[in-house]
Amino acid sequence: MPRPPVTVREAVPDDLPDLVALWHEVRAAAGSARAGLPLPSDEAVLALLARARADEAVHVDVAVLGGAVAGVLVTGRAPASLGAELLGRPPVLEVACLHVREACRRQGAGRALLARAAELAERCGTGGLVADVPAQHRDAQRFYARLGFAPGLVRRAAALPALRRALAPAERSAAVGDLLARRRGGRARRAARPAGPAGLD
Repeated sequence: MPRPPVTVREAVPDDLPDLVALWHEVRAAAGSARAGLPLPSDEAVLALLARARADEAVHVDVAVLGGAVAGVLVTGRAPASLGAELLGRPPVLEVACLHVREACRRQGAGRALLARAAELAERCGTGGLVADVPAQHRDAQRFYARLGFAPGLVRRAAALPALRRALAPAERSAAVGDLLARRRGGRARRAARPAGPAGLD
C-alpha cells in the first residue's frame, strides 16, 4: 500500500494547536520539561508565527501527512559573527527545530522538511545548512548523518551556577597565589629599603 504524500507549507495561526503539541514533544524529548523550564504558551507560538511573516530571515513550516500536521520546521539565517568571518565561514541557514511526530516518522516527513530548508537556503544565498542536534538523540543524529550532515563545531552549554562552582577552586587558588605574591613582594621591598638614621629604627 503506497504511503500518503507529504506536503510542506508555511505554518498559519490555524495550526496553533498542532504547533503547541509539537513543541511540547520537542521539549519533552530534550529533557527541558524535566529540567523545569516552562513549556511554550499559545502566545509565544503566535508571536513566532507573526515574526516569521514579518521577517524574511525566519521561517516556520509544517509537514502535512494524510491531512494532518505531522511535523514542524523552524529555520533562520544564522547571524554573521566576527569570529565566523575571521575564520572564513560562509553564512548558513540554521535549522533551529525539525521535529516529526513519532507516529508519522519513516514516511518522508523529515526529508520533506529538510528539502524545504535546502530550498530556503538556496533562496537566501547561504552556503549551506547547520542543525543543532542534541547528543542524546541518536535517531536524529543518524537521520542527519544519512543526509550528509557531518559533525561540525561542538556547542557545549553550562548553567552559570554550575560553572561558578567548577571555577571556584581555581579562582580561590589564583586569589591565594596573588595574596602570597603581594606579601612576598612587600617583604622584599622592606628588606631592600635603606636603614634609617641611628636611633630612629
